[in-house]
Amino acid sequence: MAKKESKKLIYTSGGYINLDQEKVLYKGKRLTEARAAKLGEETAKKFRGRPSLSNKKEESPIVQFRVTKAKKIAIKKKAKAEKISESELLRRAVDLVLATK
Repeated sequence: MAKKESKKLIYTSGGYINLDQEKVLYKGKRLTEARAAKLGEETAKKFRGRPSLSNKKEESPIVQFRVTKAKKIAIKKKAKAEKISESELLRRAVDLVLATK
């Protein structure tokens, strides 16, 4: 019995195309510049990270610092045990320190 070879489609970026001139389908529907922009905005909203802690109109400030490898491992383990993100664990730690007088 002969083997059927599957054809693999490989995407190669050919640069910009005008979706209003070229016929491109996405999920069975014509993809236009306007639809592509809308899909892009919707996708970006889903993956922008944590909502602002300050308010909806401004990004929350970012605080970064270095720790030893052992502390990083401990943070990861503790966050996993608490079923929270490492960032949330560290936000809670900061809140505790700031709450003490």
